[in-house]
Amino acid sequence: MTSSAPVPHPDRAAARWRALERWERFTAFPMFLVAIAFFAASSVLLIDIELSAATQAQLATVVTVSWMLFIAEFIVRLAISPSKITFVRSRWFDLLSLFVVILRPFLIVAYLWRLPLFRYGGARAKRTRNVLAVSIASLLYVYTASLGVYLVEHSTPGANIVSMGDALWWGFTTITTVGYGDFTPITVAGRALAISLMVSGVLIVGFVSATIMSAIREDVHSIAAKLSPQVPGGADAAQAERAAR
Repeated sequence: MTSSAPVPHPDRAAARWRALERWERFTAFPMFLVAIAFFAASSVLLIDIELSAATQAQLATVVTVSWMLFIAEFIVRLAISPSKITFVRSRWFDLLSLFVVILRPFLIVAYLWRLPLFRYGGARAKRTRNVLAVSIASLLYVYTASLGVYLVEHSTPGANIVSMGDALWWGFTTITTVGYGDFTPITVAGRALAISLMVSGVLIVGFVSATIMSAIREDVHSIAAKLSPQVPGGADAAQAERAAR
C-alpha cells in the first residue's frame, strides 16, 4: 500500500493562485516604497561615515524593519500559494535577495515589475515597463559595483577613489567603455569588481540600447499603421509603386 502527498483540488488551487495574484497586486506599491527606503537608508549608512550615533541608529532601524518586511511579505506569499515548489521556482530571486545583501537593492526592480500600472496595461505599458526595468536595473548595477569599489578603496593608502562621487564617475566611465583612467582601483577586491563591470558593460549597454530602440521602433510602426489609411490613395499608391518596381 503506497501513500502520496495530497494534491489540491484544481478549483481550490486556481483560487489560491488568484488570491496570490491579488495579494501581489495589493502589496506591489507599498513594497516598492519599502525597497526604495531600504536602498536609500543602507546607502547613506555605508557612505556617510560622519553621521551622528542617533542618525546611524535611525537608519539602521529603517534597514532592519525593511528587511523584516521583505521576509514577512515573502512568507505570506509562500503561505498563500498552493504549490510551494512552483512558487519558489518562479520567485527565486526574491528568496535569494533575503540572504544575499548585495541583491536587495534590485528588489526595487522586482516590485516595479509587479506594479499594476505596468503589469496589466496594453502593449505600450508593457514596453514602458521593460524599458524602465532594464534601465533601473542597469543603474542599480553600476551603483552597487561603484559602492563596492568605494568601500574597499577609500581607506586604502595610495587610493584615488576616496569618495562615492569618484566611485560613481569611475563606474559609469567603466561600464560605457570610455575609460578615462583618472580613477583606478588598486586593491584586489576593487580590481575584481572592475573586471566584472568591464565584462558586463558591453552586454548591459547593448541590451539597454536594444530594448529602448525596440520600443521606439514598435511605436513608430504603430503610428505609421494608424496614419497610413488616412493618406488619400496611400495604400493604392504604395501597391502601384511596388508593382512598378
